[in-house]
Amino acid sequence: MCLLDYLLPVLKNYFIAVKVVLQQLFYRSFILPDLPRQDGKVAFVTGGSRGIGYYTAKHLAKHGMHVIIAGNNEADGNEAVRRIQQDTLNEKAGVMLVPESRTEDGFETHFGLNYLGHFLLTNLLLDTLRKSGTCNFNSRIVTVSSATHFAGELNLDDLQTSRCYSSHGAYAQSKLALVLYTYYLQHQLTAGGCYVTTNAVDPGVVNTDLYQHVSWPGRFVKSMTGWLFLKVS
Repeated sequence: MCLLDYLLPVLKNYFIAVKVVLQQLFYRSFILPDLPRQDGKVAFVTGGSRGIGYYTAKHLAKHGMHVIIAGNNEADGNEAVRRIQQDTLNEKAGVMLVPESRTEDGFETHFGLNYLGHFLLTNLLLDTLRKSGTCNFNSRIVTVSSATHFAGELNLDDLQTSRCYSSHGAYAQSKLALVLYTYYLQHQLTAGGCYVTTNAVDPGVVNTDLYQHVSWPGRFVKSMTGWLFLKVS
């Protein structure tokens, strides 16, 4: 039974990944509308020192927004600020497929970093977001999730996935938790008459350092084909 619990998330995750990559190949002509100037607005970007987070922070700063970068490495954060200022003068931190481990607070690493960290930060800033939103300009909470959430199962009896650990299952569960929280929070904010919108975004399959814990065959395939099939950050 444990072997099946391990293999199913792996198969589901890679099936979804292949599906997303094919969609990216066939819909490359899709172009997002230009972002208008964002002068006077503030963005708090977690994981903003590299990868998707860095390019998000850079793009927002380019459009006049005051960007606050949060991360777990001060040197990387300072370097990101230097690069953004030199080139141009949202919640994206996360991990994927890490070996079984716990955070300093004792939570399974995927669930702790990918979900509980975002949950805590969002709630700490929620009063400020409520006060900042107006009927003309809503405050926004944008969380990076993943299509992998479709493969996730929220096991309330074993959120730590301690019975039979699967890094693929743990990752999918953390992303599912993010999506469910996004829906729940939006329902609560709407019911309370707050001018705050919550969004869960799937960026697709992007060529970033997030894949550092993928098995070596996966990393090899990514290094050989990533430039062709994956989005580049």
